[in-house]
Amino acid sequence: MEDWQMMGTDVAFRTVDASQQGLALAGDYHSGPLSVIIPFGIWGAMAFLWLLIAGAWAMYSNYRYGDESLRTINTFLWVSCVLFIFRFFFIFGGLNSDMMVLAGMIGLSVALNGGVRRPAPQPVQAQPPMVYPAKILPHPAPFSPLNPAPAGRPRPCFETETAHRGIVGAGRPCAGHAIFA
Repeated sequence: MEDWQMMGTDVAFRTVDASQQGLALAGDYHSGPLSVIIPFGIWGAMAFLWLLIAGAWAMYSNYRYGDESLRTINTFLWVSCVLFIFRFFFIFGGLNSDMMVLAGMIGLSVALNGGVRRPAPQPVQAQPPMVYPAKILPHPAPFSPLNPAPAGRPRPCFETETAHRGIVGAGRPCAGHAIFA
């Protein structure tokens, strides 16, 4: 019988001997990515990747920031997680059996460490308030007959309205008078 003659419906059941038909019926593909994509599609594969990434991040955080008395078990769980992910994608994997192992490792790590560990907050040291001396900016002198305005700027007339009325020292410039230098 030629290969092209076996194409059609129920190909998996006719090409496999009787001892292997159970595996074909169960969908046990011995491939981690296929065991996720075929039953759940691309959205299920993305959700499974999210679970892998979140679980690996939680276990790495527990390994890195966990209690020193749990250092050995956290190292074991972190390395087991990395090897599990590598084995699942590149060597052999099956969602129906490996999902329980992954969930068990993540759950054990979270339970032993009391959650996902974070770096210990560093105490903030009180710093003395910085006191800067006041800067005294140079104030330009007002325009006067002795201090003329720069070229192109108006210089007020210093004949005051109050001087015309006999009040001395008021110092307001005349209204409407400006002399250009």
